[in-house]
Amino acid sequence: MSDTQLDSQQKNFIAQTTKPVVVDEDSKPIDFNDLVFKTMPKGFETPRNYTKPIVPGALIKSVSLTTNQNSYRPQSQFMPSTVVPGAVIPDSSASEALQSPTSQSFNSSPKQSTPFVINWKKTGIIFVITVVVISIIVIAAHFLLGSKSPKEPVAVTTNNNQNNSNNTNTTPVVASQLNSDWLNKYFAQDLDSNGNCSTDKQSICGDNADPDNDGLTNLQEQKLGTDPTNPDTDNDGLADGDEVNVFNTDPLNSHTGGNALYTDSADIQYKYNSHTEQKFTDADLVQIAANIAKYSLHAPTTTTLDSSLINFFTAYESQTISATSGTPEALNRDTERLTAIKLIGYAILKYQQQIGNYPDTTSYDEMTSDIKPMLSGIAVNTIDPTNVAPYVYTYASVNSGADFNLGYYSETQNKAVTYHASDIVKFQSGDISSQRDTQRLSDLQMISQALDLYSNDHANPSNPTQSVYPMQSTWKQGLSPKYITTIPQDPLTKQDYVYTVSQDNATYGLQAQLESAVGGKSKYLCTSDGCNYY
Repeated sequence: MSDTQLDSQQKNFIAQTTKPVVVDEDSKPIDFNDLVFKTMPKGFETPRNYTKPIVPGALIKSVSLTTNQNSYRPQSQFMPSTVVPGAVIPDSSASEALQSPTSQSFNSSPKQSTPFVINWKKTGIIFVITVVVISIIVIAAHFLLGSKSPKEPVAVTTNNNQNNSNNTNTTPVVASQLNSDWLNKYFAQDLDSNGNCSTDKQSICGDNADPDNDGLTNLQEQKLGTDPTNPDTDNDGLADGDEVNVFNTDPLNSHTGGNALYTDSADIQYKYNSHTEQKFTDADLVQIAANIAKYSLHAPTTTTLDSSLINFFTAYESQTISATSGTPEALNRDTERLTAIKLIGYAILKYQQQIGNYPDTTSYDEMTSDIKPMLSGIAVNTIDPTNVAPYVYTYASVNSGADFNLGYYSETQNKAVTYHASDIVKFQSGDISSQRDTQRLSDLQMISQALDLYSNDHANPSNPTQSVYPMQSTWKQGLSPKYITTIPQDPLTKQDYVYTVSQDNATYGLQAQLESAVGGKSKYLCTSDGCNYY
């Protein structure tokens, strides 16, 4: 139905039932540059010559909205099909408003007050595009910023870790440098299902753990080849860590010096350097004291060495320096002087045994010439290390060779030190006794090793951990010559060492009587658990 066919009654009805809505002429129109193009990503900017499209209903100055569906008049010949239902052009000015706007610039003045009707379909598309663009920007920013954020710490696995890709509940593993075979050998019961040291067992099988409390960590024990579950791998009475860190001996060799007669602990007890086979120099003792202060001593060292000897080593530097005004170099020279005088005195005693009296002279040079044959094969320097008066060796016969005075001048005491024949005899007796005691310790340790070999060969296959030692009546025949070539005897009495065994042959005792007590203990005993003084 056309507009001319509406009768006057209908027009009056429409006019009475509708209320005109007028868009303010001065209101600011929607800037589509802000709604759409400013939200578009780079590369989609509006071309400069772009012109605004026709906005449906935007040119209607006055609109009547009605709920009467019958009053709707199609405006297809003038308006786009999306005009809001009920929009009516009330007067002839609408024809002017419907002139083509294509020549209108997109950058028209913001003061333009052209009224509009929103196209909801196109606005919805614009809204969706805007949301998508913003979402893309937010997601991109998230990944860009996230890549620069600090990473979460990653659990480090050991070189022994197995493939746990299928295990979603794996516990982080503490980093380790210990070899898997080594760990299995000593700490199999403390490892997790992947062969790693369990997190709650780090104090036992961790790299820095010291389960046997010998002063060495597990990592150090692995590198040295020592047993991390045995504080004294070579069974010489010294803790593995003390041998490495304090005394500079070999924890895998009970005879570092190469002399089968002297174990490392025996060398330490008699203050001998295992590498030089000479008495510790002052520099050696100062270094040992510093080592003990840094690393301390551990069992079995603390049980093998008596408390007085430990105190000597521990406080050597402070005691010596406070007692004398000498330097370490002077102390070293005095030690060398005393050692030389003792060896020269022993040669003088041999001379007296052969000649019947001591060299009858007051000349030191003449005396050394007389005893030269007795010094053959003995490493001794018969000249004072300084050899500038008063630091020279002296000798003088007493009572026509019935006695003598032999001595040196001490730098640390700043006085002459003189010994008589009786003093040298005591020195020699003490040294010989010490040598015999050292021999006894070495003998018992060698026999103990032979007993262990015997036990390994005679163990019951059904119970291999049960030790088996030879019977007391036949122990020597059981050991020699298969496990030890010759069973040694006491160097003084030439008697067998005392051997006892339990009724079930599972434990034994091997005992020697010492000539010089060590820490108040005059016996040395070896059992299946080791050797010690008692």
